[in-house]
Amino acid sequence: MILIIITLWTTLVGCLATYSVLRWKPKKVLPKAWYPGISILKPIRGIEPELETNLHSFFNLTGRIPFEILFCVKNPNDPCIPIIEKLKGLHPYIDAKLFTEAPELGRNPKISNMHYAWERARYDLLLISDSNVRVQSDYLEMLLAERQQGGGLVTQVVYGAGGKSFGGHMDVIHLNTFYLKATAFLNIFGFSCVLGKCMLFSRQQFERLGGLFSVRNYLAEDLVAGEMMKEAGYTVRIAPELLRQTTIMSNFKSYWNRHVRWARLRKCHFFGAYLVEPLIFESIWPLLLMVFARSEKEITLGLACFAVQVTGNLILHGFKFKDAETWRSFPYFFIKDLIAPAIWLAGLLSNQVIWRGQALHLRFGGKLGTKYLKSARIRRFQARFTL
Repeated sequence: MILIIITLWTTLVGCLATYSVLRWKPKKVLPKAWYPGISILKPIRGIEPELETNLHSFFNLTGRIPFEILFCVKNPNDPCIPIIEKLKGLHPYIDAKLFTEAPELGRNPKISNMHYAWERARYDLLLISDSNVRVQSDYLEMLLAERQQGGGLVTQVVYGAGGKSFGGHMDVIHLNTFYLKATAFLNIFGFSCVLGKCMLFSRQQFERLGGLFSVRNYLAEDLVAGEMMKEAGYTVRIAPELLRQTTIMSNFKSYWNRHVRWARLRKCHFFGAYLVEPLIFESIWPLLLMVFARSEKEITLGLACFAVQVTGNLILHGFKFKDAETWRSFPYFFIKDLIAPAIWLAGLLSNQVIWRGQALHLRFGGKLGTKYLKSARIRRFQARFTL
């Protein structure tokens, strides 16, 4: 009986989430004689798949909204810099600047990387945008329309594309099913999950809440920033257009590390919700129902629920993802669901995460712990005495 209830529940969640995503439609920018400018902060490290194409899409932004692109690169010898300089040369009329060697502001390397650009941004409206996303030419108009609707902070939900390996395909299908549906389901009840892939907000408003310095020691700075804005009375809105993200996962280990990291972040921020998270896993529950079925009716119910879940994912791929590459990752849907319980369990058993090749330690509440500080001091000490 319990398996039947859980199977029906996961199927209902999937249907509601799919319906919610299908209803998302971009709004039109309200007509005005003047539009505020937007400073786009692009933290980058190293060469990623399709990096030049993704960055190029921001140079191709058009419309009535003035903007600047601020590239944030910690290492002045980073191999991504020639790509940035090439794009700047191809588009000399675009206001684009490169900032390097930003000082360490705290324990989150991404926050430190953006420090110089944050302080020197020309406009009050800031858009923090990761390097592996690709946008349409009217992207800023779409985001600004959400802000005009009352969004103090505007964010987006991503969909994955560009899988070239087993780990890449697993990452893509994980984003396009579990992550997307969980975010959409929570949004139905007014809980807007903020993702650092896209964050549009007023620097002046956020500075009054503590600014960049206040989130410097959190790995999930996007989530914390969103909670700060909500507590201050600002509305967080999810823009109703999915953002394309190129997967950077090259193998299964990188996929595992990324999604275990995300699991541990969710656990440290929302422990109670994390404990019941398996109840929204998809095809694993219909499978269990069929395996332990006591009658043909239960087998039929399991098959029907599985078919509904697969159909919902087919609909999303057909109508909401603007990239045919996403279909290549669809066959990995069932494998992802079989691995999901192992990722959840790994997230539960430890607070250590791997990010950009660094081993970091999370505290409950989301702050990075002193284990990271100790390792950072050791690295600086070793570098000082290395010839």
